[in-house]
Amino acid sequence: GALEYIAFQNIEGAIKAGVLNSQLKVVIPFEYDSIHAGVQYLQVISIPGSRKNESRIQKNEEDERYREYSHPYERQASDLFTVYKNGKAGLIDHKKEVLVPLVYDMIVSNGLSFEQLREGEYFITRNNGKYGVLKLVYDRVLKKVIPEEWVKTQFDFIPFSMLTNYYGVKGYSLYALYTDKFQFKGYGDAKGKLFYKE
Repeated sequence: GALEYIAFQNIEGAIKAGVLNSQLKVVIPFEYDSIHAGVQYLQVISIPGSRKNESRIQKNEEDERYREYSHPYERQASDLFTVYKNGKAGLIDHKKEVLVPLVYDMIVSNGLSFEQLREGEYFITRNNGKYGVLKLVYDRVLKKVIPEEWVKTQFDFIPFSMLTNYYGVKGYSLYALYTDKFQFKGYGDAKGKLFYKE
């Protein structure tokens, strides 16, 4: 497929990020403070040298699905881009379509795999220290991909996995909440009701 490249340009004394195609034509205008190809992942990593096999949650700068590519700024044209502007993050595609508006302090993908009844493929958002959940869905009426906010940014802890149809109640989901040191705190539902361990 066609290749696109993240590039930076000095515009009136400010460094701005954009995307060029292989013919050096502008695909995404140079108007962002920064661009990341794809969506960064949250992952659990072991803390080296810890006595109790402690872990922590890390935002992975490298999208593992693209390790076969040797160039860090080169991605296939169909990918999402995480864009940053004035301290806020959002998602766009290579057609300049804004899929998630730039209104979040952070947006990352929950790239973990879970056992039965758990779902991990969604985006975790953060605003003012609170976490939420959204997913990109295809709207058949609008005939385009739109963001669907499953949980507003209301959790104090990271919604790391989701139990779907909890206790057989269709459409009722619980989110497992963890600290950034990967300590389980309890559950929360989409309306913000909390079920904490302590």
